[in-house]
Amino acid sequence: RGLSAIFGVINFIVALYVSVILMFIVHLIIVAINGLNPITYIKNVMEPLILAFTSRSSLGTLPVTIETLTKNVGLDNGVASFVGSIGSNAGMNGCAAIYPALMAVTIANISGTSMNFSFYVMLVVIIVIGSIGIAGIPGTATVSVSVTISGMGMGSYFPLIGGILAIDPILDMARTMLNVNGTMVTAIAVGNSFNAIDKKIFYGENNNHKNN
Repeated sequence: RGLSAIFGVINFIVALYVSVILMFIVHLIIVAINGLNPITYIKNVMEPLILAFTSRSSLGTLPVTIETLTKNVGLDNGVASFVGSIGSNAGMNGCAAIYPALMAVTIANISGTSMNFSFYVMLVVIIVIGSIGIAGIPGTATVSVSVTISGMGMGSYFPLIGGILAIDPILDMARTMLNVNGTMVTAIAVGNSFNAIDKKIFYGENNNHKNN
């Protein structure tokens, strides 16, 4: 249906991108808590973020993610490989958390389902459990949504979100970028707890000495 398909769900697109931005800010706060400059962090990890945005695949970005963590962030290769691999297949903030949550709330609004305190508690529990086994490849977010709304007892309303699924690639770009960023931030938090981050590499001090 062309542009009309996008304009019909523009509010959902805006809501998702705003959610991604807010979670990205939380990621940067975590980076700062671990003693690293968030601005320098963004400059160092821009390559995997752009690749994730364009490829829509956390697994496809994994080699670049690990290389960036070791060469630009200064993270120990063992930590980068281990956390990076797990993060590309579990606990993804975009595809397995924000997206299913927004979908569940949207369906609840459309179907007139009551959204009380227990609704949100159950939603969080189902999303956390469901996020453990979501693969980092394009299209699996739809599976995550299916698991979530079925667990919430709204599976019969799945056809109501056809308009959103029709423009999924537009949403998937931001979700995947957030997934990869979440993986890298987690790797930094783990590496910092083990003293496995070379801050000279992170701040480019080694390169400065070489140039001098």
